[in-house]
Amino acid sequence: MKVKKIGALLLSAAMLTSMSGMSAFAADTAKGISVRVQDTAGEAFKNVAFSSELGQPYEDANYRTMVPLRTTADAMGLTVDWNEAAKQATFTRASEEKTEQVIFTVDSNKFTSVVTEKGKDAVSVEKEMDTAVVQKDNRIYTPVRFLAETLGYSVAWDNDSQTVTLSMDKVAEPTEKPTEGYADARPLLLQGAMDIETEDMIKALQDVQTVDIDKYHFVRGTLSGYPVVVSRTEQGLSNAAATTALAMQTFNPIAVINQGTSGGHDPELHTFDIVLGEHSIDYAAIRTAPSAKNAGVDYKAYEKNGVYAYDAANKTFVKQFEYPADKTLLETAQSVRDTYKNGKVVTGVISTADSWNNQIDKMLEMHETLGSSCEEMETNAVAQVCKTYQVPFLGIRILSNTGIHNEDFDPKTGAACQEYTLTVANKYIDTILKTKEPQKAAAPITVDYKSDKRPLLLQGAMDIEMQDMVKALTETKEYTIGQWYFVAGKLEGYPVVVSRTEQGIANAGVATALAVKYFNPIAVINQGTSGGHDPELHTSDIVLGEYTIPSSAWRTKASAKGAGVDYKAFEMIGVAAYDQEKKTFVKSVKYPADTKLMEAAEAVIGTYQDGKIVKGTISSSDEWNNQIDRMLYLNEVNGSSCEEMESNSVAQICKTYDIPYLGIRILSNTGIYGEDFDPKTGSQCQTYTLNVAKQYIKTVLNAAEKK
Repeated sequence: MKVKKIGALLLSAAMLTSMSGMSAFAADTAKGISVRVQDTAGEAFKNVAFSSELGQPYEDANYRTMVPLRTTADAMGLTVDWNEAAKQATFTRASEEKTEQVIFTVDSNKFTSVVTEKGKDAVSVEKEMDTAVVQKDNRIYTPVRFLAETLGYSVAWDNDSQTVTLSMDKVAEPTEKPTEGYADARPLLLQGAMDIETEDMIKALQDVQTVDIDKYHFVRGTLSGYPVVVSRTEQGLSNAAATTALAMQTFNPIAVINQGTSGGHDPELHTFDIVLGEHSIDYAAIRTAPSAKNAGVDYKAYEKNGVYAYDAANKTFVKQFEYPADKTLLETAQSVRDTYKNGKVVTGVISTADSWNNQIDKMLEMHETLGSSCEEMETNAVAQVCKTYQVPFLGIRILSNTGIHNEDFDPKTGAACQEYTLTVANKYIDTILKTKEPQKAAAPITVDYKSDKRPLLLQGAMDIEMQDMVKALTETKEYTIGQWYFVAGKLEGYPVVVSRTEQGIANAGVATALAVKYFNPIAVINQGTSGGHDPELHTSDIVLGEYTIPSSAWRTKASAKGAGVDYKAFEMIGVAAYDQEKKTFVKSVKYPADTKLMEAAEAVIGTYQDGKIVKGTISSSDEWNNQIDRMLYLNEVNGSSCEEMESNSVAQICKTYDIPYLGIRILSNTGIYGEDFDPKTGSQCQTYTLNVAKQYIKTVLNAAEKK
């Protein structure tokens, strides 16, 4: 039997597909799965006797295989105690030297490990799972690995026999240790957005360790004896950028390969064909040509605008449209293309946005105008962050579907792309990384910020959106994390951090994630300039974002070749953030403001004299609209008051970390009335935001402290 040590009990892509229609309990069993246990090293294995009476394994909504713990614990020789009042199950293994306990609580994704060695005090550690404990039919269910690995078992999954093995032998001992001198080397980072884009890469690793960063999932191990980290970025621009930056700060990778599924734009390509991204682009990062009211929307009337990354030569963030692949990574990927037998491998352009195109004429126009081979939702955001950190990058995308040829999504493409990516990674490790003196990985980056209170975080994307807020602070100290700029200080005696997020969805996501990691803010206000959508608003009017929306996160209705492009034929699909109740990432179209932050903003409306202040909806994307009919339609269907490039990305990250958030945007221009950009609006919005911050500090933060 072939077994590998794994960080989680993962099912094959084929199994996920066959079971994807199951609800948490509807199918009731993950049919065919067996568990065998060896509770003493060197002894024989015994199979766990599941039954309808004792409980059967099943797959939950997070695609985790849940097992009845009492039945499994009995096979492991553990004693089990149940506390009905606390809804807690305690699993105990005792010996003369020590007593080990693992405590699970129903409906919680956290559990506690308690180890009491003879003659010593108990040591208790709280740990987190990626799904919650479930009580069903008076039995406790949870992924078995959390119990088993805590008690020192090796956990292995054999796909051929659909068997989980829990062993006290070194069944899962790696067959290859890191080559001498490479154990501390900077790792290769491999990425995918979903389980079907990462699980096979995880299975290929040896000496595996799960190293989650907050809600983002990372697995560290070795491949061909070299350190590798696999990252599940989650879907979309903001999540991909944030997870990449967190990986940079934590693991110091030597190179990054982002891979996964995509939809086809090139009419020469079919499902299972692979695109090696010679370039990646953010195809939403365009500026449309101005057009008058009632002139309609011309989907071809735009120019490339691009997105920002730090340029080391210019020592500032610079906008560019195409992000090139690292030459050596690309050549390595090209050198192994003959190993791929499921389709062809081509070099092309990978297009990234939070949208989903189904209108064939638009796909073909993007291929013709932009050279786009395929579309997906993460690659260029990762490329931006890699350029900022000066880390080599390559995007690899497999066509999982192509509307041009009416080929629907095939989930097997996820495994096919990972297999090819692993071939590329092995070749890169053997021919590039192992032929050079290893670069030792730096320790995770720390920041020396200290405060007895969690600070309020105020954000702006550019100097004209944050300099006045910095000037209002006392006792200031500057920080540069990655290349993102922060100033910590005090506002009326309360700790405040001002962040220059830089422009765009990806940068805003990174800056917010880094701020959360290093400053632990108690609340976030994102503010700055915007363009108008609401015909009732003019330059210098301010919008308090009752909601923010990702205005490029839409799915167009399918249309045939030659049918043209209907800019009204779409539905909003939203972007994903971690849901604290559901304990997984969930897509939302609208992200609501925090009630107390909104109340503070409304309380100081009377202080603003340069225009009116309204509650509304702030739309975020990397796009710059200049066609009036498009602006008015977004106002009509989405309630959009204005458009800008950061707010909703910040709202996503704040929801993931469960931090109160408010967006404030001033109209710096509105094409509806031919009002051009007015730079004074940057200061006007900051002045009002500072009044909001003071009100929030006074009525919420300081008031809570007095209680």
